[in-house]
Amino acid sequence: MAFGNGEFDIDSSDQDSLDIITDLASIREKLVQPSDPVSRVVSLAFSNVAGDKDFPNIVFPADFVPTNATIKRARLGIRYRDRRDTSAAINRINAAGKTIRVKLSTGAWGTNDIVAITMALNDWYTAAAGVESGGLIMGSVDIKSIISTPAIINGATLNVRSEQTNRGEGITVTGASLTLYGVDSYAYVEYSL
Repeated sequence: MAFGNGEFDIDSSDQDSLDIITDLASIREKLVQPSDPVSRVVSLAFSNVAGDKDFPNIVFPADFVPTNATIKRARLGIRYRDRRDTSAAINRINAAGKTIRVKLSTGAWGTNDIVAITMALNDWYTAAAGVESGGLIMGSVDIKSIISTPAIINGATLNVRSEQTNRGEGITVTGASLTLYGVDSYAYVEYSL
């Protein structure tokens, strides 16, 4: 391989590099956003008592990826407009290992769900009676195992939840109430043709 004057030359004997560049050039990325604004959760309150918390479902269009696509990677994203403490105490996630999980709508919680995001201890720090701007939480866990082919992903619905009942991983916070407002769920999918 040679680099120079903004050019990228590949020696035909460097087949590994050629294969990598070919693979990278074929990867496509697609983001599925909430298909219906009504699916947005207006508010989602967390407390110091664990419980199931449902985030908005993700609905994939019937033609989301081409039928000959190979799904390379998929990740969950959660976006919220702002968060507010109403407990009059400093608030934050109070335990490590709390998760947000996903499953196909045809599956069952506790059986067919997988971890998509693991929340960090002390995340969502909010001052007593404070309001903090929102953000995007992008999971680092690959969730393609449940949406692995075009036949599965096209037209599918993903359920998104912080799951306490079956998994014991429901998000809890230090104060009585920390609320997220304007919550959306997203899926970021990489595929090749």
